[in-house]
Amino acid sequence: MKIYIQDNPDHKEVRELFERAFNEILEDETGYFTPELDQNTLKAWFDYDEMIKYMKYGKLVEARDEENKLIGAGFVAKQHPISWPDGKKAGLFIIGVLPGTQRGGLGSMILQKCEEAARDFGASTVIVNA
Repeated sequence: MKIYIQDNPDHKEVRELFERAFNEILEDETGYFTPELDQNTLKAWFDYDEMIKYMKYGKLVEARDEENKLIGAGFVAKQHPISWPDGKKAGLFIIGVLPGTQRGGLGSMILQKCEEAARDFGASTVIVNA
């Protein structure tokens, strides 16, 4: 398995991974999502197109298996200077692993690589909203 920063991601592939990971959560946690609030899509929670625009302020971490198949990813970026003017805060905006690869520590490894990337661009704190 390889976990690394991807500077030129295949956005279709990464978007599909995040959607599959989200849909797995949705199936497991159906009581927490209500159709009336239209919260049953990844787009209601996270705008991948906005992430693409914000990538210049952060890093996408990818995890690939031995056959180079994308099995997990995370995106960490600087927090906006309006809300964190010291420039030393980063946010973990999204992390996901494919169903079937969960509960094996892959998410923790991606998180660790995201923390390293945040330190590399000057952050001393990573904020996670979960």
